[in-house]
Amino acid sequence: MKRYATGLVVGKFAPLHLGHEALIHAALAQCETVVIISYSSPEIPGYEPEKRLHWLQTLFPQCRHLVLSQQVMATHDIAPPPPNDAGDDLHRHYVATLCEDVLHCQPQVVFTAEDYGDGFAVVLSQRFGSPVAHIRLQRPQGPEAPSGTRIRSDVHRYRQMIS
Repeated sequence: MKRYATGLVVGKFAPLHLGHEALIHAALAQCETVVIISYSSPEIPGYEPEKRLHWLQTLFPQCRHLVLSQQVMATHDIAPPPPNDAGDDLHRHYVATLCEDVLHCQPQVVFTAEDYGDGFAVVLSQRFGSPVAHIRLQRPQGPEAPSGTRIRSDVHRYRQMIS
């Protein structure tokens, strides 16, 4: 039996890189079910939702995936995501709504490698009416650390950072 019933990982995954994979593996080690949500507004050219979904389904078929595309939003009557540069709380509440109204789940833990995770867990706890833990993985630092921004700057140079 694992520590948590349901864990949550959220990201753009543009591209899905080794850092993301480590985060998802950590969630899988501690959760019976792992929910992965991916969206970007605007979309990042070359990393369309269908491509991100394919990567996630291929590498993590045991997870539940929600990758927002125009078709998925229309099919499930989902409001468009907030812009990438919108405030953290807008994104937190948007994800909580996706969990409740689309995925019909209330994760007990959120996994991140970022500072925003503590505040994210607080908002989810308030929205779900039960505690949501935050497990933060230490993100590697330096020029060899996986980063979507770094990889997008020169995908051939940083190829070793992706599967």
